[in-house]
Amino acid sequence: MVVPSKIFYPPLCTNHCSQSILHPGIGCLRYFLNNLYNNCLGGFKYFSPLLITPLLLKLKTMDNELFLSTLKYYLKTVGLTAMAASSSFYFICLFRNQLGSFQKYTTLFIPTVFGMQFCWFMPDKTLKLFCTATSQAVFEGILKQFPNLITRLLLHSTSLQTFLFMINSAIILHFKRLKVYKGFWFMQPYGIEKSPSISAAGAAPLGAEGAMENIVDINANIVEHSWKPRSQCVHGQTKCLKFILDGIKVGLTCGIPMDLLNALLKGGVPKGCKGILKVVAAKLKQFRPNMAGFFLLYGGIYRISSCLLYKYYGHLSRDLQHILAAFLGGASYLWVDKVSFFTLSTVIAIQALWQEFCNRMSAAKKTSSNLVLKLLKDISFSHVIFTLNMGYLVHNFIMNYEVLNSLTRGFLDGLSSNQTRIIRDTITKHSLDELMTIANSHTVKRLL
Repeated sequence: MVVPSKIFYPPLCTNHCSQSILHPGIGCLRYFLNNLYNNCLGGFKYFSPLLITPLLLKLKTMDNELFLSTLKYYLKTVGLTAMAASSSFYFICLFRNQLGSFQKYTTLFIPTVFGMQFCWFMPDKTLKLFCTATSQAVFEGILKQFPNLITRLLLHSTSLQTFLFMINSAIILHFKRLKVYKGFWFMQPYGIEKSPSISAAGAAPLGAEGAMENIVDINANIVEHSWKPRSQCVHGQTKCLKFILDGIKVGLTCGIPMDLLNALLKGGVPKGCKGILKVVAAKLKQFRPNMAGFFLLYGGIYRISSCLLYKYYGHLSRDLQHILAAFLGGASYLWVDKVSFFTLSTVIAIQALWQEFCNRMSAAKKTSSNLVLKLLKDISFSHVIFTLNMGYLVHNFIMNYEVLNSLTRGFLDGLSSNQTRIIRDTITKHSLDELMTIANSHTVKRLL
């Protein structure tokens, strides 16, 4: 077994990429074409939920235009991700051939950053999803890779994680309620109650008597709306019990299918089970209501808190009531207690705050005169961050495998048709002598 970092030192670093490690026995161009073909086939399978899910959810309203739009989105995602992944590995060959050896950052990190530039042509939804997922993975990976007092607390202190998740929950739901952030989150906030409009329509247009009646009507309207709220609670005329039960219903509807799918996909086929029904029955015994419980608690606490705060702390502003309810709802993190949930919430909270910052800068007149603020507002950070994230993740998949979680490893395998795993296994499952024997048994091939 060889430590992955050994490929940067002689004698392994001087081997040509067509001799060992990368693509022994075939040329660089053929390696690129093989990867492109395999990545397209693998992408059709890995990204199939992007096609199947919208078709199932909108089956009743599906028409030709919607179907073609969904299909185009799916095919564009598959094609561009396949091209990006294939180009990343081809850049490894180009850097190796140009520099004459495998070097630390030109072997994995920089080639991946270069290859992932195809993300500039990806659909916006795909890019936002990839950027969020990879940022969460990088954040978690950095916490594991650089151990110190702060990172240990963030990784192992459940109470600190819960408190930070509650803060993130308040930030995200607040900006979703204000329509500032429109991306993914586990919960949808209740709407903002429209303030009563005060209209003078119908008042006498001329004459002192008509004007006095108009003033009296307006004053009466102001007094009425000052002391009598339009609705009984934050959810309008709906009863509190129904409001709470609806939230629980939505949580169970989302959570139970996820738990069932996790039970069916988790692990291999149990020993001694023959037949599809027996295998499914055996796997369903592993069913645990993890996500269902999380959604149920999150929705229940959030909605119950909203009603209680409205009833007993009505003197507080509606925004403050909602922020407190969203904060309390975040206590549901105790049910799942997974670092990935905490890191994901942190990434999304930062995205929501950044979107609010951009909105404020757009509305401020001083933005046009301040070059720094203008650049910050106009730069597409999603593209830049995603390419850097992928460089970090691919590099650490080979070099520091343990810092990546299982979801990230699966994402990289799906994106590259297991090519990153094949490279790692080639390095780690062979001794130095075996790798040199493989290299000596192949001649250098640059094209096919």
